[in-house]
Amino acid sequence: MQRIASALLLGGGVLLTTWVVSPASPASPQAPARPAPQTVRDQQPAPPVLPELAAQAERLRFRLANRPEYLAPQRDPFRFGQRHDAPKPKDSGANPASPPIVREAAPAPVLPRLIAIMSATVDGVPVRTASLAVGDDVLVVKAGDLVASYLVKSVAADVIELFDPATGATFRLSLR
Repeated sequence: MQRIASALLLGGGVLLTTWVVSPASPASPQAPARPAPQTVRDQQPAPPVLPELAAQAERLRFRLANRPEYLAPQRDPFRFGQRHDAPKPKDSGANPASPPIVREAAPAPVLPRLIAIMSATVDGVPVRTASLAVGDDVLVVKAGDLVASYLVKSVAADVIELFDPATGATFRLSLR
């Protein structure tokens, strides 16, 4: 009995769905609809739009023929802090000044990177050592050792000092 009831319920649901989804009236050939009567507004002549459109088209053609030259942007939002100097006016004078002598600054030295500072007690005396990254190598050094061309002057709790004998400069590396 349940099977028959569920089959009847399913069939009724299908019929109800097709009735709801079907169009309101069947498609039948009817007499063509009569055109709506024209109003007074439709009988008035159209305003003269063609000369106005022609004038606008001519203005656009003129603008396309006389395009302005591309101006470089004044700022670049993707490069912060870079300055763009304006082009200097060309001198048409008689005596051009001699170009200034440009001396290139010496490149900054490549210093090792301080990784850690360690402390150990040797014969009852605390000795500090530093771990430095030099390229792909890691070195453990103490005061008086050589790293590349630098001499380790001192190792403190959070800073080491490197001395360059070639230039006489002293560099301080600190933990970050």
